[in-house]
Amino acid sequence: MKQLRIDIPLYPFMAALVPVLLYYNTQAVTEVPADALLLPCAVVLAMTFLVYALPCIILRLAKPLPEPDKHGPIDVAADWIRIWALWIAQAWMVFFSLSFCIELNGLCTAFNLPFSPLPVMPMLLPYVFLLVFAIAVLPILARRPLPLMSSIMSQLFSLLLLTQIGATTWYFTRAEFIIKPRAEAIQQAEILGIPQSTAQSTAQSTAQSTERNLTRSTSESNTQKIPQSSANSLDIYYIILDEMASSDVLTQYVNYDDAWFRKALEERGFFVTRNSRSNYPLTRLSLSSSLNMMYLDKFADVTGVNSPDFTTTAVLMRNHAVGKVLKKNNYEYIHIDSSVPPSNGSDISSRLIHCGFIDQFSERLIRSTLLALSPQAMAALRQHTRETILQQFAASGQIAAQTPHSKNVFVFNHILCPHEPFLFDADGKPVFNEGSRHLLHWSSDTTAAYAAQAKFALTKTIATIDSILNASHQSGRKPLIIIQGDHGTHCSDYVSSSKPSTDLLHERFGILNAYLVPDEIRSQLTHQTTPVNSFRIVLRTLFDLNLPNLEEKQIYATYERPFAFKDVSSQVQQQNPKIVRKN
Repeated sequence: MKQLRIDIPLYPFMAALVPVLLYYNTQAVTEVPADALLLPCAVVLAMTFLVYALPCIILRLAKPLPEPDKHGPIDVAADWIRIWALWIAQAWMVFFSLSFCIELNGLCTAFNLPFSPLPVMPMLLPYVFLLVFAIAVLPILARRPLPLMSSIMSQLFSLLLLTQIGATTWYFTRAEFIIKPRAEAIQQAEILGIPQSTAQSTAQSTAQSTERNLTRSTSESNTQKIPQSSANSLDIYYIILDEMASSDVLTQYVNYDDAWFRKALEERGFFVTRNSRSNYPLTRLSLSSSLNMMYLDKFADVTGVNSPDFTTTAVLMRNHAVGKVLKKNNYEYIHIDSSVPPSNGSDISSRLIHCGFIDQFSERLIRSTLLALSPQAMAALRQHTRETILQQFAASGQIAAQTPHSKNVFVFNHILCPHEPFLFDADGKPVFNEGSRHLLHWSSDTTAAYAAQAKFALTKTIATIDSILNASHQSGRKPLIIIQGDHGTHCSDYVSSSKPSTDLLHERFGILNAYLVPDEIRSQLTHQTTPVNSFRIVLRTLFDLNLPNLEEKQIYATYERPFAFKDVSSQVQQQNPKIVRKN
């Protein structure tokens, strides 16, 4: 008897991809570059191949005999392949059921609907699972509708997949061919197109700096530039400790004294600012500003002042001016993967060093699946995050030890610590505190957890600095190290507040800001220097660039409207009041 052909439906692969793309398009597309999709898409496709396609191929090669029937031969293998395809597709839908709840809740919130599905979902899930079970059993009892059912499922998932691919493609095209060229044009006009200056033009430009920096600027114009040969021997390390607050914030809001850390830095030759503040309260805005040496007002119209779209910041962080200037001056740019998009990658780095294999987007995607119900799976994710952070701290010292003498390097290392979740105690032992609140304030447990993780981060930072210094000394190199927080804490209120309290402004903008730099650069630093001017001072001194200091400002914005800027400098820079906190 002639063997009947067995077709293997492809819609289970589509069922695996649709939830991943849907979660990305609804939860992350304006914040996370599209390359974050590569890992989760590859994983679900590989799992579908192993669980679905491989057994089907084996069944296909086994060539089972058809079963006779009065209406003609019934291909048993084809029926079971169709049933297996239906089961696998259903399994993916059930696996991602929590993410569908999250997306539905977000849809209701976006359209201001007077209904929140999350509270009722736990009651509805048993009925949903019962319906899924019925659909799974029905094809076994009645096989005749299987071809029609398979055709409907193929068409349905094809439509869903095309819709999601279309949305992802549009956002990618918009980011790469609309937003990126506009952002880079501003970057070119403001920074990259600036020619080298003469001593006279530098003196004139510094004389035009703000009145607050007039005295310091005068000394800048009289400072002798570092010889080019000396500049070329400097390795530059830019280390960001996410949410590392300033000493006064740690003391007044968190009840932690970091005097030992400041003393350790000063003993190693660092200049530690006493009153430095960040320029923005959000990581993406802060790093976009410091890495491009400019305020972001000119970028507000790229996506719109009232838009929640962070795409512009991804472009600025992955194609920043500091890296471009240093590469132009023969520096090798080494980017350490932060695991947090978009600073987990770079479009312009010479080398990308991975410290983990799961980024923050993939982690959040996993937490939106049924794996979130498994304590073991969640514990494994937390342990992976701990190991990633530890490897990030170690990476800078390892680079210093491995760098050839002929290479001068720029190393960028954004470490998600002491930012929540709090995974380390003060001694580096594993703990877990996600960051709970009591009304607007952090709870007392959360405050204590931040203080402990901050001490851990500062301890690891000293160890990292010592590794860099020792390795550099052995190889005869000179490191230039900048260590900053991107923003401070938010234990007194939510950063999403459109009318921030004085407390929130003081603690959110107060940051760690320390420099190990040559004397020619150190003489230009003040205790009020902010990150927007850090690399302006460094690069104009090293390469004689016409980059005068900008006014030291603090600009507030929220996650909901990141480019709706509000100048809060006068509130932030006033004397910090004594705080009496209640938990």
